[in-house]
Amino acid sequence: MKGTIKKVDADKSSLVVTDKDKKDVTVTVNKDAKITLDGKEAKFADLKEGQTVKVTEEDAKASAVDAKSTKDK
Repeated sequence: MKGTIKKVDADKSSLVVTDKDKKDVTVTVNKDAKITLDGKEAKFADLKEGQTVKVTEEDAKASAVDAKSTKDK
């Protein structure tokens, strides 16, 4: 799934992502998910609202999150 991060919830390890159809989808991120930001290894705390994101889901949870910072727009 690709979209834009609308909300980051650190307490629940979840993201609300607005997809290409303008629907908001809540995604729970696995604690061992591979997270990258601009192609470099990152942490869940590095994810911010407004970033473009590609989420790979496995068993209804995100196993990989590839985010791009907003400054590249």
